Amino acid sequence: MEHSWPVINLSSVDSTNSYLLRLIDTGQAVHEMVVNARFQNQGRGQNNNTWESDPCQNLTFSILLKPTYLKPSLMFYLNQAISLSIIDYLKDNQIFARIKWPNDILVGCKKIAGILIENSFLGDTYQYAVIGIGLNVNQELFPDLQHKAISMKSLLGKDLNLDIVLHRLLNAIHLRLKYLKRGDFSVIYDDYKQNLHLYQCWSTYKIKDENFKGKIIDVKPSGELCILLENGEVKEFLNKEVVFV
Repeated sequence: MEHSWPVINLSSVDSTNSYLLRLIDTGQAVHEMVVNARFQNQGRGQNNNTWESDPCQNLTFSILLKPTYLKPSLMFYLNQAISLSIIDYLKDNQIFARIKWPNDILVGCKKIAGILIENSFLGDTYQYAVIGIGLNVNQELFPDLQHKAISMKSLLGKDLNLDIVLHRLLNAIHLRLKYLKRGDFSVIYDDYKQNLHLYQCWSTYKIKDENFKGKIIDVKPSGELCILLENGEVKEFLNKEVVFV
């Protein structure tokens, strides 16, 4: 089944998330919709980071959702569903990616996509979620991130039509959201863990300036990462409390 979200296409914008938030503030965005831009000059990532993308080479878009079917305490399931939809779409293109907690999408150790979700709640009601997605599609050179970023073209050896990529990715998102609307959280939760970077693998992490060995054994429904330490203790971490080394 295909999505039915209307899409606003822009040649240039500061940030698609910011653009959608302005539409919401002025009452122009009442229903679910998508804003897609060929270029963002102030693209935003997690924790005030920037998202770098050459003009007309990649996907930079945001979705306004009204997930009233979710309680605010369950909002991390939306993060999981969106992350998995990108994994699904890439897999359909024979690109096998993993989710670096909480929602970076990696191929090997290089980032191919990122997600920024901005939520609004009124009491116990989920008012809206603005979900920004950046997917590296046709860009091959990343001057400041050459050893940290990769694109679909670099992996497939061919250019892709950005409009087709957007449409098919939106369909993948639409399919994953159906699980949430049905309340089928266990499928999303299990799939997320199985596609998690370094899940059940010993690796090195950092808290402040101290490195330690640990193994990711779980992610709580509220989003905390559970890491087993070498001494047998299990610690829970919020986003940015622990760094992957």
